[in-house]
Amino acid sequence: MEQALLKTKISYYQIVSYSIVEPNGDYQYVKLCVGEVVETTLSTDGQSAFGIIKGIIEHTWNDGQAYVFIYLDWLEDLKKWDNLLGCPIYWLQHIHNNSWDRIHLISIVSQSPNVPFIHNCKTGCSLQQHDITNREYIRNDFFFTAI
Repeated sequence: MEQALLKTKISYYQIVSYSIVEPNGDYQYVKLCVGEVVETTLSTDGQSAFGIIKGIIEHTWNDGQAYVFIYLDWLEDLKKWDNLLGCPIYWLQHIHNNSWDRIHLISIVSQSPNVPFIHNCKTGCSLQQHDITNREYIRNDFFFTAI
């Protein structure tokens, strides 16, 4: 089947929000921002897949419908643990590594971000800026929401 792009209206956003209707009729409000780490419904091994939102894109397709996509930098679980905190260490996928697709429909994120990741600072980091060659992040398992 051949297709053509008849319309090429694309918009970029820093923040997007939407509501999900749960099977029991409850609504869940979701707000996503560029730079946040999100847990996705994509998984290859039954564990959660995490990614950093690098862009939010709205594309108006030929049918006149607007579709929202997110551009992700993936965090890969190294199966290592931080010695001091006992939290898992992740590796930020290199930009040239295309083993995971980076652009997905926004529907792969089913809840507002609630899994905080922190940069695993080494000697190259300063108070003003992280060392961008250090691609390690720690999942902060001690963070929780008080109710």
